[in-house]
Amino acid sequence: TAGEVLRRLEVAWTNELLAPELLDGKAELVDCMMEQVREMEENIKRARKGDFVASLHQLEIERIRFVLASYLRTRLRKIETHCAALLDSTRDG
Repeated sequence: TAGEVLRRLEVAWTNELLAPELLDGKAELVDCMMEQVREMEENIKRARKGDFVASLHQLEIERIRFVLASYLRTRLRKIETHCAALLDSTRDG
């Protein structure tokens, strides 16, 4: 379910933030969550103007986008910081 995917993404995000090294990527979670966000945005477009539930959904979309962006930024920062070691490890093994 979408809730389970979000929970797993939040766990991956927290682990990535706290780990000193680059962890295995969770591209399938990111892709799935981005698809969920697109679907939620389509539903919001169909909602009435000023609908309170649509406002809550929009707030949840923004929260999910923050988690996704932070997760990806953290991974990119680690890749940039440790690029030489990452390249050596891919050459060796």
